[in-house]
Amino acid sequence: MCSLSDIDKRIIEGNDTQHKVLHSLESVNYLKVDPGNFIEFDSETGDRIIRIQQKHTIDGMSGDLETFFEEVYNVKI
Repeated sequence: MCSLSDIDKRIIEGNDTQHKVLHSLESVNYLKVDPGNFIEFDSETGDRIIRIQQKHTIDGMSGDLETFFEEVYNVKI
């Protein structure tokens, strides 16, 4: 879980009354190689992976612009 606010971190209490630290989404910006990179959080596989991606736009065969994302690097937690 990440906070969308600009507060760096705050302590919250979970359902099990255990205290947890909630970090803001901006707190992982240091992972970006370039400010225009995107951060993707993946946890579908059971492994927690943070992917740093770069957006590319090219002219498609139909004349429309096509967007794809190239992975710069992955961090497995």
